Amino acid sequence: MVESDGAVDLRVQRSRASLLQALFELTVEKGFAHVTVRDIAKRANVNRSTFYRHYTDKYDLLNQYLDQLQRDVAEAAVRSESRPGTDPDRVPAGLRLLLEH
Repeated sequence: MVESDGAVDLRVQRSRASLLQALFELTVEKGFAHVTVRDIAKRANVNRSTFYRHYTDKYDLLNQYLDQLQRDVAEAAVRSESRPGTDPDRVPAGLRLLLEH
């Protein structure tokens, strides 16, 4: 749900975060190929209907996360390039941690 000011409802944010965390945990435990929507919803403690309200399948969940990650990295790069005195070849600490993970 999107509120009148364009912000995403806090419940939606929590549900999406729980679903993503569940996908990560289950992928580590079982491997992505063996993870089901039922597994994700159960681990996230939400109904499958809640999952399908936000995503079409586990691939959509992963793709939406990767798209957001790409946008976040691009925005961080633009911010660091616009700061005077910054080295454009230096990798931001947050990005370094992400890539190491």
